[in-house]
Amino acid sequence: MTASGRVLIVDRDPVARSRLDHILTGRGIASVQADTVDQAIALAGADGADIVIINGDSGATGEAERLTRRLKSQTGTAPIPVIVIGGEANGADSVLPHAFKDSELHARLDVFLRLNTMREELLRRSASARKFGVETPPVASPSSKIDDVRVLIVGKDNRDRGAIDAMLNGQGRLTSVDDGADALTLLRSESEFDAVVLTAPGETPANQRFCSDLRSDSRLFHIPLLTFVDRGADLDSSARTRGISDVIDRPWTATEFRNRLLSAVRQQRYRLVLKNLFRASRQPATTDALTNAYSHGFLFEHLGLQIDHAKRYGRNLTVAVLGIVDLAGLNRLYGYVAGDRALRQVGAMMNRLVRGEDLVARYSGSRFCIALPDTAPELGFCALHRVASVVEQSELALPDSDQPVRVRLAVGAAGLSRIGSPASIVERAISA
Repeated sequence: MTASGRVLIVDRDPVARSRLDHILTGRGIASVQADTVDQAIALAGADGADIVIINGDSGATGEAERLTRRLKSQTGTAPIPVIVIGGEANGADSVLPHAFKDSELHARLDVFLRLNTMREELLRRSASARKFGVETPPVASPSSKIDDVRVLIVGKDNRDRGAIDAMLNGQGRLTSVDDGADALTLLRSESEFDAVVLTAPGETPANQRFCSDLRSDSRLFHIPLLTFVDRGADLDSSARTRGISDVIDRPWTATEFRNRLLSAVRQQRYRLVLKNLFRASRQPATTDALTNAYSHGFLFEHLGLQIDHAKRYGRNLTVAVLGIVDLAGLNRLYGYVAGDRALRQVGAMMNRLVRGEDLVARYSGSRFCIALPDTAPELGFCALHRVASVVEQSELALPDSDQPVRVRLAVGAAGLSRIGSPASIVERAISA
């Protein structure tokens, strides 16, 4: 059975452990369980847990903090994110209330699993690059210190602004605008914002338009977008599809919001650091000269490592093929120089739109291949359609054309199979 990650649950209560296991299983995440500190330490080091979840209000007082301290003091387990439920623990990466909503836990898991995937993929990418004679800088760990956070607050609801400012306590800077149009203008003119907070959630046309415009801009595609909702209101079912990163219930505590905001910012900053390291592995020896995407040869060399990792640890892997529809017709209409420029622009957009850990390569002709590690096919297909939608809405500037030109993309995706060779998974994606 494949999974998107492995979580260690530490809890003395078997009923609570079972509930957490059910949540994780429903999210496609494998779990191992422990009921003592010593057992947890042994499992975290031996089984390579991606995340540790500790029930802070079961067992002896202070047990969560003792376990967190021990995990963070040992080299092998220090990088593992720790989530504490129903209590406080110095050094924990995130804290949840005892009566947490499943969506609140999902948001934390998504952040931490994605950071882990990015780091693992960068190590593999460096190994593949070395086979082509390319040396890349060493892989850095995410910084534990986050300062000078720049937050853009959008909305006329003033309930949260003062509290957010007080919560940051000089660690960050707030900028406020009343509506989404002003926010987009500001975001497009400045590139220094770490996160956007929408204080007026709901299914209003203005909010829907803002979320859509934000996620349709290739430069703003990845910026964290958090929103508040009054407790009891149901926003979660559609929030993710609109591109909202995290939904936070009112009333919120300073500790809760701070943890969630800084987790999102840490992921965003680490993603940018890793993207720069990923660029270091894209040298002439590993890239397609026309599109600057990875080359056909690098793709198949690297897919072998990704497949081996997915099989060894029971992880998901999705491979997609995206092709420009009727590139031959575009060549006939505008010439082959225009066709090459279209390929170059589409390749550049794909590289900006995908996550840091996703690999974009030119497969052949008008086709690009994207490998998405730790991603189930159904989730990968949704993400790929978002990427394709942004590309299709973008206007290309081509020679011998007085008007901007748009292209259409055909998208196919396939997950890892029992055979799972690089050639077979790409061929299944093409067939799809």
